[in-house]
Amino acid sequence: MASRSTLMWIQRLVWICIYGGLLAIVLGIFLARTDAEQASSIQSVGGVLIAIGILLIYVRSRLKESTQARPLPRPSPEREGLNSKEDR
Repeated sequence: MASRSTLMWIQRLVWICIYGGLLAIVLGIFLARTDAEQASSIQSVGGVLIAIGILLIYVRSRLKESTQARPLPRPSPEREGLNSKEDR
């Protein structure tokens, strides 16, 4: 069981890894003309980031949101009619 904030954090991290990896691969493609060795390392890092993002999608799919009982909000006095001008 994971809290809602943990699940949201994982979802953000998933998209950061996937889009960051795609950006690194595209950057490596553009750098391939000038420096092939550096381009291949950047593309490798991008591939690893995408793989981490895919792994996190799997992890996120297996986690369930915790269903902790939250206390009900207390009604305001105005809604109950205790402090309204019509009751006076």
